[in-house]
Amino acid sequence: MYFNERIDLIFSDVVMPDVDGFELSFAAVKQPPNIKLLLTSGFALKRSGLEQDEQKIYLQHC
Repeated sequence: MYFNERIDLIFSDVVMPDVDGFELSFAAVKQPPNIKLLLTSGFALKRSGLEQDEQKIYLQHC
């Protein structure tokens, strides 16, 4: 990755055609200064109610 201007935040979908958000995040955190990342997804799997109740929100501070 090469940036001409300072980027403070990358807001990205996790599911993309050529690269996923996780690969993007691994490349971005190697760039100084440390860039903040917000990964999200609109992709939803059809799940039963029980499985949905077991889902957890995971936040990681970088």
